[in-house]
Amino acid sequence: MKTIVKLAAGLALIATTGSPLLARTYSDAIEPGENNARFIVGAGITGYQGIFEGQNGDAGMSLNVQYNGDRFFIDNDSLNWSAMQVENCSFGFTLRGNHSYLSDADNFDDNRELAGIRERDVSVDAGIWFNHTTETGRLHLSLLTDAGGKHHGHSATVSYRFDMNAGNWHVNPGVAAQWLSKDLVDHHFGVSNLETTATRTAYQGDSAISLSAGIDSRYALSEHWDFTTSAGVQWFSDGIGDSSVVARQTNYFANIGINYNF
Repeated sequence: MKTIVKLAAGLALIATTGSPLLARTYSDAIEPGENNARFIVGAGITGYQGIFEGQNGDAGMSLNVQYNGDRFFIDNDSLNWSAMQVENCSFGFTLRGNHSYLSDADNFDDNRELAGIRERDVSVDAGIWFNHTTETGRLHLSLLTDAGGKHHGHSATVSYRFDMNAGNWHVNPGVAAQWLSKDLVDHHFGVSNLETTATRTAYQGDSAISLSAGIDSRYALSEHWDFTTSAGVQWFSDGIGDSSVVARQTNYFANIGINYNF
């Protein structure tokens, strides 16, 4: 926790020292390729392979709710405040939900391989983020820590999202890397002695890294309607892969959806 606070303070100092505060030229709320409407609501279907034992692919309905304010913005399960912009750099603060597949027992109550696994508490993470945005795309860094008192862990994420378009199509490839502390990994992937079976060993989580790559696209059907697609792959290091409830270290996912913008 102290390390994250010190690093966040240092980055904030760098961003605000020696440069004049300029007028805002873009919105932190709107990622490259997204519609610049104030409100966005939509729905879609998401399919994924999954990494847990007994998961062999699944699909379900997904919802998209966004409010893109000038400073305050909502992106589904995150609340964000854009604090300052200096040239192409900006930083702000965030509160966002922290949950996983095991956070809802309905996801795995019919999964025999996960019988006896307890439901993991949903928590709230708080932190700071930094953006560097150009016509090419956006570099994003976030530093988060547990504010809900459930997992007591931390995470750091760096990502880059490219900004490309052709006519009504907006195409946005992206890559990301995330570090998760051992407490956070243990909360979502650990196995206690009470959860062990003849084929499931106890596991205490270790810090881990995940790497992901994907591509999003958006087609403007009209002034208010968009069609969206996304697909990607995510890989998890041994800190997660060594858990006895994890079957594989690579997850594939895809989504199609439609949004109404106003």
